[in-house]
Amino acid sequence: MTILSSIAIRCQCEHVFNFGLPESITTWLYPDMVQTLVDGGYYQTACPNCSVPIIVNSEIMVNTPKGIIMVPTGPPEKLKDILHRLEIVDDTGTPFSSEEISERLEYNMEHLDENPLLKKQQEMQKLLGDPNKFLEKFKNKKKEKKKKKRFGLF
Repeated sequence: MTILSSIAIRCQCEHVFNFGLPESITTWLYPDMVQTLVDGGYYQTACPNCSVPIIVNSEIMVNTPKGIIMVPTGPPEKLKDILHRLEIVDDTGTPFSSEEISERLEYNMEHLDENPLLKKQQEMQKLLGDPNKFLEKFKNKKKEKKKKKRFGLF
């Protein structure tokens, strides 16, 4: 799913204007949005009042064949390198077509055990355990602290 949002930007001239950017991009459905990201369209703008260039520091959740990752907006070369490692763009920074990305997704789904990103996620999950159990323990500890504090047991 691709989610679009709008943020208010205040320029140094005090002019306030809205800037649209995606919160997330599903790469195999919207390769044109990947091109806009690579070109800087989601983090570079200019004030409509005084034309001062403005860079929006943000993160965009990118759904890729290698998993979902938060990608920081920033210098185009760094961004192209990140997107290349995620198999979204080629060596020159040109986005792959929907079909090519879909093929990569299918391949990665068939070879999940070879995916280093998934392996790291699984390792973290083993270390942390079930997130629901972790949250329950956290809530219980909070309740215990409140009881102790209320009865003066601290």
